[in-house]
Amino acid sequence: LAPSLAPSEAPTEPTTGAPTEAPTEYITVNTQIDGTSIAKRLMFDISAQKDVTIESFKIHIGNRLRLDQFTRGVQVWTKSGTHVGFETSRRGTWKRLPMAAFKNEGPGEYTDIDFHWRLKLSPRFDPADLEIDAGSTRAFYFIFAKGFYATEGTAVGNPCSESNEYIEIKEGTVL
Repeated sequence: LAPSLAPSEAPTEPTTGAPTEAPTEYITVNTQIDGTSIAKRLMFDISAQKDVTIESFKIHIGNRLRLDQFTRGVQVWTKSGTHVGFETSRRGTWKRLPMAAFKNEGPGEYTDIDFHWRLKLSPRFDPADLEIDAGSTRAFYFIFAKGFYATEGTAVGNPCSESNEYIEIKEGTVL
């Protein structure tokens, strides 16, 4: 005797609710844009108050590049924890992130630099390299041969970003 394919007269109730996805909230956290010093290598830390994922960065290039020119000249490296004590070597601790080409927005404007979406699909890319758990710190190291503007700080580790409930960007080290 084959089982019936007809609907039952007493369907079962689901034991769990429908899956839900947490809403994604994108925020921009700014630091100062009035820098007058040119930095070619810069390290800084980001500490998280809540779990976050870094989606992109905005930097001030000013007149360091032509406005109508795309470039891939920025290298961004990252590591778990602080950059302090790791300023002299990238060996074993720092991991290079895949960056997309970007176009300079000019003096007084932030230029978006994003992660290269195709390389994000690569098995060499680990999304955890862009995640910061609540209560944790992640270091970032920017290298740009043309240089970008940096603001003179007061001390490495001091907060330098606008206040928010997600992250705190800290003053870093210019190399």
